Amino acid sequence: MTTRVLILSSVYDFAVDLVLHRLRKSETTYLRLNREQLPDLRVSFDPAARTMNVRGLGIASSLGPGLQSIWYRSPIFLRNASASKLSLGDQLARSQWSAFLRSMMIFEEARWMNHPAKIYSAETKPFQLLTATKCGFTIPETVVGNDVEEVRKRFPIEVAVKSIDTVYLREDADALFAYTNIIPSERLSDSNLHQAPVIAQTVISPKTDIRVTVVGASVFAYEILINGEAATGDWRLHRREEISYRPFFLPPAVERRCVELCEKLGLSFGAIDLVESDGQIVFIEINPTEEWAWLPDADTTAGAAIAAWLSGKGI
Repeated sequence: MTTRVLILSSVYDFAVDLVLHRLRKSETTYLRLNREQLPDLRVSFDPAARTMNVRGLGIASSLGPGLQSIWYRSPIFLRNASASKLSLGDQLARSQWSAFLRSMMIFEEARWMNHPAKIYSAETKPFQLLTATKCGFTIPETVVGNDVEEVRKRFPIEVAVKSIDTVYLREDADALFAYTNIIPSERLSDSNLHQAPVIAQTVISPKTDIRVTVVGASVFAYEILINGEAATGDWRLHRREEISYRPFFLPPAVERRCVELCEKLGLSFGAIDLVESDGQIVFIEINPTEEWAWLPDADTTAGAAIAAWLSGKGI
């Protein structure tokens, strides 16, 4: 039987399980390759013929030009730092299996959610902001760089500071992340800003955070509340039990902009962060590989839409 859908994922990606359940119900054939298990498999592909054979771990599968879609769930670029020093063999394996997953681009006629090259460009936050303005979105006033004088001139009272790229650092056994911080501008100095560039933006307050999930032409929006109220600052800094999500009605024009943004970025899936402030919707950022299964009714909303997109049924 011809494999129609290829999923490049992780053993611990439980969102994939929701979608695979629907693919099985629709009798869509698929192959899931988890990056942690790749050394335990035996794989080979012919880039000119666009064929691949996989065996091991109970799998005996062949893929060919008839492959319909690829769900690229686990893109790994250089930011994925290790908790400990890796052996030469482990370093080699990490780099080469990452390149192997990207090499699935040989299946050029398959539809991608999302294509590695499109993910790479879409993750660039300044490029996101530029593209969003072309779609008609309002964005915060923004300065990118490490020039503290320019930042303090543009934002004399306070400023929202975030990283240009996702920060994921390891210090011994600890994992370190960076979130958006609201800082009095007078606290900024050349000594604490020169070492690495940042994104500095206007502080939007009061505001209501909105998470929009786009799957093809389907759009699902939720407002994010902290103890039933709008969050101040970055809502991700709050404890999970404090956070709740409520369906949010997007104006049709904003919904169209969300779909258009994904189309311009070449994405079939996008998780978009917006805020509403004083009756205006403002674009914050888009993530082409963000999680969605934690949202209410994820199985029957985004999960169902992803399964339909991958299988080509109901779209």
